[in-house]
Amino acid sequence: MNVLKVLYVVFCLAIVLTGCKKDDSDSDSNELNEGNFEKWYFSVPYSTFELAEFPSSTGSNVEILNITGNDFVIPGGLLPVTIEVTSVNIQYFLFGINNVDAYLKLEMIEEYFIENEVTVYLIIGESYALDNADIKFAVIDGDGKISNTYTIEVDLIEVATGNLQVICTWDQLNDVDLHLIEPEGEEIYWDNPESDFGGVLDMDSNPACDLDGINNENITYDEEATIQVGEYTVRVDLHESCFVTDTTYFTVKVLVNDTLITELTSGTNPYYGQFEYTDADNGGEGSGVTVMTFEITPEMMEEEGIAVREVYNINYNNEEDKKYLLFKKKI
Repeated sequence: MNVLKVLYVVFCLAIVLTGCKKDDSDSDSNELNEGNFEKWYFSVPYSTFELAEFPSSTGSNVEILNITGNDFVIPGGLLPVTIEVTSVNIQYFLFGINNVDAYLKLEMIEEYFIENEVTVYLIIGESYALDNADIKFAVIDGDGKISNTYTIEVDLIEVATGNLQVICTWDQLNDVDLHLIEPEGEEIYWDNPESDFGGVLDMDSNPACDLDGINNENITYDEEATIQVGEYTVRVDLHESCFVTDTTYFTVKVLVNDTLITELTSGTNPYYGQFEYTDADNGGEGSGVTVMTFEITPEMMEEEGIAVREVYNINYNNEEDKKYLLFKKKI
């Protein structure tokens, strides 16, 4: 499976199977619990929540040698981290955050590793608001001993969320572009960052190899925008390789009202893909690969608490040409 780790696929399946919004009954208060940890910080599919101080080392022979990942995160996005260890004699991975007395515990299987590395995706909470946060990692070995704690620092990039949000995250310093095609064919991308209906590309990272290292792009429809009923197409393009020759791994998520859309007409959500540097095409409108299509329906929006209203097509003024059902959030 090349460098694309087996865990990559397992996590994709996990999110598809559990992608509907989590029961928020335990996240309505300011109490530190599982729901709020996932909302305020991050989650990892199949992990268990531990309300306790992050464990200290107890002298494990297994050591975390290195962790690589993006330097920036956005609320609702993903953070891919590749963890290198001295041995795969591991029972669990531990994930925590500095100054928070809770952590996540993920059972690990040796087959997930390629050599001594594994890639894990942290799903950043929609209310994540920490700047310069230290995310902590450790392992519990086969003898139950805890390894060293390895810490990485990530910075917060604030982006809009809105009623409909499309997020793309990738792991190399190159120019990956996110495209969204609306039901009537208008395409939102770097050269058309705002549609007539108000969809906006509000984060364009590493444009034309002007590298900012954010490695996230975000398209959103805020409360002032109008969302058309119909089928949307999400495309991702490697615009320029920026002299990076390693494989680029990317992910895409689509959210309606902070809820992962699971009923697609094609593809998966989240979508996990990859580019080789030879895929770079300096592309514009219509470029890239289709990663998913999804349909917005009145039933979906009503279920998410977004009001349905009928309006005129922006190009016409008479009753006979009324042709769209459009949505704005309830006030």
